[in-house]
Amino acid sequence: MSLIVGCDPGFSGAFCFISENSQGLDLKTFPMPILSAPKTVLDEVAIKNLLKMLGQDQITHFFIERAIVMPGQGVVSSGRFMEQYGFLRGLCVGLGIPYTVISSVRWKKVLMDGMAKEKEASLVRLAQLYPELKLAGPKVSRIGQADAVLIAHYGRQTLISPIGHNNKED
Repeated sequence: MSLIVGCDPGFSGAFCFISENSQGLDLKTFPMPILSAPKTVLDEVAIKNLLKMLGQDQITHFFIERAIVMPGQGVVSSGRFMEQYGFLRGLCVGLGIPYTVISSVRWKKVLMDGMAKEKEASLVRLAQLYPELKLAGPKVSRIGQADAVLIAHYGRQTLISPIGHNNKED
């Protein structure tokens, strides 16, 4: 069994686990585990436990969206975002999980060609690719989960039939 992980990093991000079995594809999504006191931070132990629970040794590849600082984002929030992104990459290294960093521009260009690229478009594309998949939670959480699914879907496609990238980061 192969297990592909897609990760949309960030406090409203998520994980998607895609496994293949005799019945086809099995998708599981999980909002990013966070702690909210005294300030919002990743629940690092919960993330590690999630990877272990879902089969850390079974993970074929972990695809994580590249973190970028957006115009107008504050210094403190940018720093915290980069810190959690670094934690996720470091966790992969520490657990021995192969990973690839993918830019949002790349996966959206491939999966959302001809579509608007704003956040809500991920929900539309997800419904087209996986109409049976129902996401739970508030809209911002569902968008993070949709992005994680699309990142995992893109990653799975690159493993099956490489889409023009041959390094650990694009």
